[in-house]
Amino acid sequence: MRTAPLFATLMLVPAAALAQSQHTDRLVPGAWSLAFALPSGGGGAIGAWKMISPRANLGVTVSLNYQLSQNRYSDSLAPNPSVTSAAWTVGLTPSLKLYRRLRPNVAPYLLAAFNVGYHWYGNTERTRDYSLSLGPSFGFGLEWFPLADVSIDGSASLGVSAQFSRESEDYGTIRTRSIGTATATSALALHVYM
Repeated sequence: MRTAPLFATLMLVPAAALAQSQHTDRLVPGAWSLAFALPSGGGGAIGAWKMISPRANLGVTVSLNYQLSQNRYSDSLAPNPSVTSAAWTVGLTPSLKLYRRLRPNVAPYLLAAFNVGYHWYGNTERTRDYSLSLGPSFGFGLEWFPLADVSIDGSASLGVSAQFSRESEDYGTIRTRSIGTATATSALALHVYM
């Protein structure tokens, strides 16, 4: 029973120290950071950012997702009782953060990005699908500095994308284009400043 007050005291001391320090002073022109994100879908993303002015941070993020799956059919009349499929998605996103008011440990910002993505899908039934998507997105975010050289960055954005795809099967090739699809995106990243 005596460990509960001791534990609470030990948790409050670092919180009080963090509350008094000002870590947003890492956001100065010339400062670099590496960002590590884990988006949904089993892939990962890494980014490099550089402060280009006292209120602007320019960065580029590269993402890679891979998914392998196998479906088994219980129907004995199916030509292939199992189908193995694989999908790759590669993304490149240059972004610009414009910081608003800097608080001691918090830096809210506006976000502008341009997303470029390439997707490939294939399976053992000789289906192939290739697609390219690109378009801008705009949103807002918040960087929280729990430590001097580390921040946790969360953002939400809306975007418009154009997608060009081609699907090939035994009976031929289908080409499609879609433009004006609105997408909502949220992201969470860990920045390490150098």
